[in-house]
Amino acid sequence: MQKKKNRFIHVYMNPATYQEFRKKCPDYLFEVLEISNIKYSPKVCHNDFRDFYSFMVTTHIDNAHLMYDVMKQFDCWRQQRFRWNYLPPEPKTKKTPAQNALIAKATQTDKQTPTTGTAPNKGVDISSLTTQAAEEITGAKSNLWAGYHFYNTRYDYLASEDLSNIRNLLESHPNFDGRKLAFIMYAISDYDYETLFRAHPLLHDYHDDDGWVPWHAYFMYGTFISYNTTTRQFEKYPNGWMKIGNGANFEDFYNTIKNNTDKILSVYNDKNQNIR
Repeated sequence: MQKKKNRFIHVYMNPATYQEFRKKCPDYLFEVLEISNIKYSPKVCHNDFRDFYSFMVTTHIDNAHLMYDVMKQFDCWRQQRFRWNYLPPEPKTKKTPAQNALIAKATQTDKQTPTTGTAPNKGVDISSLTTQAAEEITGAKSNLWAGYHFYNTRYDYLASEDLSNIRNLLESHPNFDGRKLAFIMYAISDYDYETLFRAHPLLHDYHDDDGWVPWHAYFMYGTFISYNTTTRQFEKYPNGWMKIGNGANFEDFYNTIKNNTDKILSVYNDKNQNIR
């Protein structure tokens, strides 16, 4: 029994599989996973996998059935673009007292955080954005996030090309000057609204669906949170949400912004917006 408690399961994935896994993996499972980029890892134990898989997802063997429940939802299930394997757990790097203090400070909840689309960020930097604060700013609970990404060191598990392109596109635009992208997310809506923008789309919790619903059948709407470097506040995108298509992902999110850049960012010219 003791031996079983020390066993960990490792699942190897290529980038496309990891992207799909990340969209379907619930938060409660993701919190007990360790993600390793093994493509250029110097560890000998990765030699048999690095040429075919870029990522290794590790969790305790007791969570194997939860991993299976997620993986069997894949469109690529029959292609077997992943591999299960049992290996000794990776040694964890012990954090210094200074690192522990920084993490503790970043995860503290400000009880005076308003729910009006901004969150005070006095004396701290962009890396202090927490899941709870992102929920309050966007007005959407994390169980509704079909895909999301925090642009900081604490949550930056995957620096994909699409996520990098979105950040570069926004931060290089004159209207976005003085701001940095802190968080991006898309969710499922119960309705396909006709306009590009929607202040408060009715969001749908796909975890409660009975049976299997094809991903392309979902209507996707996205939003993002910026960090104002002058006011040191987090700000929700002023127009609320934007339509990014059916069964969308971050590539579709990037194309939506690319094809409507001036229209999407013109809102920052509004005199009623926060002064930078």
